[in-house]
Amino acid sequence: MAAASTSPEKLNSCVKTDVFLSHDWGEDGTNHKKVEKINEAIKGLGYVTWFDNERMVGNVREQMANGIENTQCFIAFITKRYHEKVVCGTDRDNCRAEFDYASTKVPTVAVLLDPSMENTNDWKGNVGLTLGTKLYIDLSGDINDEKYLTNQLKSLEKDLTSRGIFPNKLEETTNELKVLDIRKKDNPLAKNTVENQETIPDESKDIDEIKRKAYNLRRNGKWAEAIPLYEDIIKKQTFTLGENHKDTLFTRYMLAGCYYKQNDYRKATPIIQDVGKKQTFTLGENHVDTLETRHWLARCYYDQNDYRKAIPIFQDVGEKETFALGENHEHTLNTRYWLAHCYYDQNDYRKAIPIFQDVGEKRTFTLGENHVNTLTTRYWLAACYFNQKDYQKATPIFQDVGEKQTSTLGENHQNTLDTRHMLALCYYDQNDYRKATPIFQDA
Repeated sequence: MAAASTSPEKLNSCVKTDVFLSHDWGEDGTNHKKVEKINEAIKGLGYVTWFDNERMVGNVREQMANGIENTQCFIAFITKRYHEKVVCGTDRDNCRAEFDYASTKVPTVAVLLDPSMENTNDWKGNVGLTLGTKLYIDLSGDINDEKYLTNQLKSLEKDLTSRGIFPNKLEETTNELKVLDIRKKDNPLAKNTVENQETIPDESKDIDEIKRKAYNLRRNGKWAEAIPLYEDIIKKQTFTLGENHKDTLFTRYMLAGCYYKQNDYRKATPIIQDVGKKQTFTLGENHVDTLETRHWLARCYYDQNDYRKAIPIFQDVGEKETFALGENHEHTLNTRYWLAHCYYDQNDYRKAIPIFQDVGEKRTFTLGENHVNTLTTRYWLAACYFNQKDYQKATPIFQDVGEKQTSTLGENHQNTLDTRHMLALCYYDQNDYRKATPIFQDA
């Protein structure tokens, strides 16, 4: 008997995807070719994608809506033209229709393609509202450089994993689309998947289900409940993938994060330490995963006031991130911010000030002057000046930061109140009680 046929339109309307790729083609189609290459790379990681070349069959608007409703994440490829279409385009513009609909339905991630749009402070309208305060994935460099593309896509993979979105493989049959779990080449379960289905039926599905449960517990701050789930996943991954596999190491990293969030540094530290060593061996010392693990090892030492161990790690990681990610990348800036805090906490303001100063300037450029990270950095710069009794420099910074925090966080937010308290102390220490008193009273 002949297999029943299914129309492409119906097939597309029911397929579940991991990511929906939204982009502007560009005047000469070059931007579309870039996204086409990135789409192939994302699929190569094992994700199921919605890409217009492959999915646009029949009624365009209907297929777009179906694609968004049946995806787990919407990826917006930010260029100047895309931004203009979403913000200023008409309702008939597909870019605007996709973005506006997706922003109400699914998580949205920004991938930067146009370097002229790197300052999120310039993102307006719904683009700014939805994505302006989030970190973006930077693919504005040469994506024909395979090493660059691979490194940058690691950030996307990590972002998706943090949302509970794991690699899958799309397999087309005669009359349906099946979504199957995929494992990397070095996983024995990946070989002869169909043949092995009867002997190992639900191992991979079981792991992914536990991952999703653990992710939801983490997201809700239930760290203690997530721990046994991660321990179970680690046992399974160690058996099927090996203890040095990147997926096993990432799960151990997440387990350590649960201990860290509970301030249990005695358990978190040795796990992070071991994961970092294994990642250095398997991925390399400059790999983004290795660097992030070592960053958190330094944070464990910092939170225990062990600056002697924390400082050299922050220094080394910061230098390597500058090389691997760039000096303006938020990971690089965050590492340098914590290095400055190490010096601040030891009253070494001479070393702390230039770092806080530089990080604050770079965050103003990359995140915007009103971003919480920018304002926090500038607060600590002012605190350095305050502790040196340099009120001439401290006062205007506290004043400006306090005003911006009032506008962005609200007048009753703890950060706003702390800043205004420090401003009042500046006036108080200068015997300017007329200015200090009303601030103390209000704060």
